[in-house]
Amino acid sequence: MEPIKKLLGKLGLSSCASVVYLALLESSPLGVSEISRKTGEYRPAIYRALAELARHELVVVAPRQKRKSYSAESPERLRNLVEASLLELDHALPKLAERYKMRGKAPFVRVFEGKKGITAVFNNLVERLPKGGTFYRISAERDLARTNSYLPKDYREKRDAKSLERFVITERAIGEQKKKRMERAMKYFPCGDKKSDVVFDQDTIELIYADTIALVDLNTETALVVESPPLAEFQKKLFRLLYQKL
Repeated sequence: MEPIKKLLGKLGLSSCASVVYLALLESSPLGVSEISRKTGEYRPAIYRALAELARHELVVVAPRQKRKSYSAESPERLRNLVEASLLELDHALPKLAERYKMRGKAPFVRVFEGKKGITAVFNNLVERLPKGGTFYRISAERDLARTNSYLPKDYREKRDAKSLERFVITERAIGEQKKKRMERAMKYFPCGDKKSDVVFDQDTIELIYADTIALVDLNTETALVVESPPLAEFQKKLFRLLYQKL
């Protein structure tokens, strides 16, 4: 009997409902007190089990003169549980398939800390991009020499060997310290004498390359790297739009 009880559990019946149903199959009709004596279950649990069985159309009330008694429906009705589960599965499958399709496509987020961590981000940039690739950079650093100290020793060599093209938006004071290069296009944040003008001196850098966005905080020597094709493409489009407006 235990294997059958386990099978009923797999079909969705609770343990008590399974016990009550099997008891009613053997000797219907029975009242609640009789079911309790036969199964050893307490009356409150039996009432809950009978309500559950009634929802699944597995019991019927057999009228008596003084009190209700219950009879089990044919075990063939158990097929309804299977069919109901299959129907629910049919409704759920499209969503499950979509989750399966998106498996592995969720953004992959990493945090790099310390000088070595930031150096690893710049190294990842030159390693990931193919020859002739393009990256985008928004810089609000305060000290160009300090920023350059985070670059890998062979960063410029690898970058130039791959002829990487880059588009840069930065502060004019920082940009004018850089040597002009054919493969680098640069524009500056707007500046003026108005107090309302936004000042970009947060000592931060955003790099957008391949399918990656890297946010570098030089204040805390922390970098947040997000690998996500749709997010990276979104940031590239925003950058190009901003670049055109400057």
